[in-house]
Amino acid sequence: MKRCIETADLFRFRYYSDPQISADAGRVAYVETEISRRENRYITSVYVAENGISQCAAREASCPRWQGDLLYYLSGGQVCRTDGIATEQITHLDGVTRSFSLSANGNLLCCLVTRSTEKHCKTDPLFVKHLYMKEDSVKGLIDPGIVSEYWIINLTTKAGYRLLPADFKLDAPMWGMLSAPVWSESGKLLAFSSRVQDDSLHDEKPWQADLYVVSPDGDGLRAITGGQGTFQQPVWKDENTLICFGHDNRYFRSTELSIWEISLQGGAKDLTRHLDITLTNMCIGDTESGHSACDVVFDGETGLYYFLASWHGDAKVMRFDPVADSLQSMDDIHRAVMGFTMDQRKKTIAQVYSDVGMPSAVSVVDIQTGQEYRLPSQNDLLLKEIKLSTPEHFPVCAEDATVTDGWLMRPVGYEEGKNYPSVLSIHGGPYGLYGNLFFLEFQLLTAAGFAVIYCNPVGSRGYGQRFSQGIVGEYSKRDYRELMAFTDLCLEKFPFLAKDRMGVSGGSYGGYMTNWIITQTDRFKAAVAQRSISNWMTMYATSDSGYISIEQMLFGRKIPDPIELLDISPIRYACQVETPLLLLHSECDMRCPIEQAEQFFVTLKGMGKEVELIRFPGENHGMSRNGLPTLRVARLEAICEFLKRYLG
Repeated sequence: MKRCIETADLFRFRYYSDPQISADAGRVAYVETEISRRENRYITSVYVAENGISQCAAREASCPRWQGDLLYYLSGGQVCRTDGIATEQITHLDGVTRSFSLSANGNLLCCLVTRSTEKHCKTDPLFVKHLYMKEDSVKGLIDPGIVSEYWIINLTTKAGYRLLPADFKLDAPMWGMLSAPVWSESGKLLAFSSRVQDDSLHDEKPWQADLYVVSPDGDGLRAITGGQGTFQQPVWKDENTLICFGHDNRYFRSTELSIWEISLQGGAKDLTRHLDITLTNMCIGDTESGHSACDVVFDGETGLYYFLASWHGDAKVMRFDPVADSLQSMDDIHRAVMGFTMDQRKKTIAQVYSDVGMPSAVSVVDIQTGQEYRLPSQNDLLLKEIKLSTPEHFPVCAEDATVTDGWLMRPVGYEEGKNYPSVLSIHGGPYGLYGNLFFLEFQLLTAAGFAVIYCNPVGSRGYGQRFSQGIVGEYSKRDYRELMAFTDLCLEKFPFLAKDRMGVSGGSYGGYMTNWIITQTDRFKAAVAQRSISNWMTMYATSDSGYISIEQMLFGRKIPDPIELLDISPIRYACQVETPLLLLHSECDMRCPIEQAEQFFVTLKGMGKEVELIRFPGENHGMSRNGLPTLRVARLEAICEFLKRYLG
């Protein structure tokens, strides 16, 4: 007999990322992440699948890359390689190698290395020059002594040298990431993305990033985009043209990415803005692990482009024909593909994905036949043991008549004729989207006897530029109305939902909306606000990106009077709260600092309201997905216990 899912199952699931198919499509390398309960940590291993059979190629390893029959990967912060029999460490660089790339002929290796150039004593004063002074990923202040560099390694002699001049500031833009350069087919040039070098723009436009090219000997370094937007993840179309993701910030933070064609001789062309789609996977779940490649893939033989796009709750590999101006999904399966690569002939896809009944999986797809083979994994065995709730999808009409998506998950063991408590869950962002993927938190709630309802209100990705941009100037207004209308729709559509036993929960932006909702209505009898926002005035100055993101996301303009921020802050209306509230917050959250939870907790507690606060030491904004495993379990158990206590 099957049992209900438990928090301890977090340790039994396996999580997959970074699928890399060999040039001949005969093998697929990928990363498997397991969570060790005994060691309370994540362990990544590189596996290779051939003829449907997977074997571990390297333990405590990541970032697999093929070069002919050789498999390169990262282990211990250095690049290693194996031929399937012997293993060799290739680099011995000072610092930690984050990623790497190989020249087409296999003679040269380029590594992205992070290292410390100076030792900063914690008791020394730290002189701050820029507004962008802290970063959630480092859980605190940005250390000026930590630098990123590119190093070229000759694989024959093992000799190495730094690629870029010492005064070049290799850095990721805000909300972006650095990666190793990509080699042109001839090996004569490398291309990469980095924050613009104009230091005066560091505060004003921290999101800007240019594309640069340089020869392997370090000569000819130049920017080929002119600081007009953010351009990232370049790939070579030919020796004179790059393809990348980018945008010109036309609609500020809500601007959708496009695929751009950048000429080395000058000139940039936006290829996909008119398609009005959300590029890359923007679906929000809680079982993702590791980084997966999602670069644009260009097929020089057919002129077709392949890329990930999110649309109406799915994230899929899409195929774009610029001549016919046609866009086609590679399948009609409802799921979220996290990353993919293609073989040299562009006939086969290797991908990792999640769907509503599978936390994580690796599959191989034959493009011509559409036939797909999923690699067996430990997840198959675990899923045979447990009962899951299957989300029921239904259309939702937004205020502007956009047809979006909603879901309901019935309690496990649901019986006709009974009434059940329910939880409205609100996603973060707001520029993300709920979709057709596995959500452990939701499954645990349904196992505990709750129904879960969720949707994609205004601001969500996956419905076009106008819908994402619709949240600007409408925080606490249109989004609140749409969430309440969705709740009403669910109560009407599903009569077994008990009106007097409804809860609300959300994280980040969803945590803000949870706080806001309970200041405006008492219809919810319990609320859980995670990594939330209560006061936009202090958020502006204390968040790692608050000074720029609040202007761009909330208003789309400069804020002449800070009182505007207080008007849409839950703390201003704290006296109206009648709903018991649980606040969950990480102590090293730099995106939504813990002072946000502290303010609301102290204010509500001082008013005699029912409020509790749980603090998670040493964790940042992403704790629910990649935090210390025991703390992730504690969080999930706290949510279920609190809601059970107040909703029954």
